Amino acid sequence: MTVRTFASGARGLVLPLAFAWAACSPEPAAPAPDASGDLVSDASAACLSGNVDAIILQLDSLIQASPRPDAYAVRSGCLRWRFAQDSTREDIENAFADLGRAIEASGDGSSIPVDALYNQRAFTRLSLDPNDVAGALTDLDQAVTLAPESIAHRTDRSIARVMVGDTAGAREDLEWLLARSDLDSARAAEARQRLARLE
Repeated sequence: MTVRTFASGARGLVLPLAFAWAACSPEPAAPAPDASGDLVSDASAACLSGNVDAIILQLDSLIQASPRPDAYAVRSGCLRWRFAQDSTREDIENAFADLGRAIEASGDGSSIPVDALYNQRAFTRLSLDPNDVAGALTDLDQAVTLAPESIAHRTDRSIARVMVGDTAGAREDLEWLLARSDLDSARAAEARQRLARLE
């Protein structure tokens, strides 16, 4: 399952990108995750069945028994998805807290890359408080530190840097992106346009 974190502009950075689930539609009921299952796959399937509330309850029970970082991360995704549907502030507050718990509980053997958790927390932070761009930038700095070759993290950070007025930092990230031979043409064109606006 691919987690999309690329933001095409300042407005995109604020969107609650809910853990890679683009849409939910009625499907046959999916099994809830258990301690031995693939939590990410099972939770995604449960979302596709429209069973978000039930999957959150299952994850609550699993976390009580075993506070695993992947369970926290998946529950955060479910809460963000539900927040995107009904804008319940408690959901986005709990989603943000779960990402912090997932980061704290993650170790070298974590099944979820910690850099991705920091990136997701940056987006979740802005859903919680659109004015906390400085906090989001701190999370994105950490994501880049942990995964310095990530095009997505550098792109997102360049946007946040512009938003806090760090033109030099944004230019550095954009020039890094344009030096990458594996940057796709669409992202390269956008990076060039954004770099030109900083001149």
